[in-house]
Amino acid sequence: MTYASSLSLPTTASRLSSTLLVGAVALFCFQAPADSQVAGAPRGEVSRADVSHVVPPVSDAVEIVVKFKDDARVKDVIDSFWKDPQAAKAKFEIFKQNRPEMAVASLVRVTYSNELVLAYPFQTGTNAQRLIDAKDIAARLATVADIAYAEPDLAFQTQH
Repeated sequence: MTYASSLSLPTTASRLSSTLLVGAVALFCFQAPADSQVAGAPRGEVSRADVSHVVPPVSDAVEIVVKFKDDARVKDVIDSFWKDPQAAKAKFEIFKQNRPEMAVASLVRVTYSNELVLAYPFQTGTNAQRLIDAKDIAARLATVADIAYAEPDLAFQTQH
């Protein structure tokens, strides 16, 4: 019998057991603490400091994703954003001067689809009210002639 013939390839059963073992280890290592508690904290006594690295602070703005029918309207802002976000924000401040629907908005970021993500101030209230306000702002923006669409950034709204 040769050395090569004595070697065997892993069987399906051994591959499956290895996969299950790796999965069990990952589940054990990355399991979230019970009842949304921070590990090691006494039950019912989780402070903001304990979860500050886990839960983002509540923002005082709602974010709206805005797409213009003609990207050329905001091309300078879009192109600047990828090189110098602060310069793009300054250009947006100039752009919005003749746009009453954007008077209180600030540029947060630009998407790869050339959408502007704008922050609008949010008055105090619940997260449900925040979503209602975001939808209301987006609906008003969507009625502007040169805006293709405006939608609340739902990923942002659910985080805050």
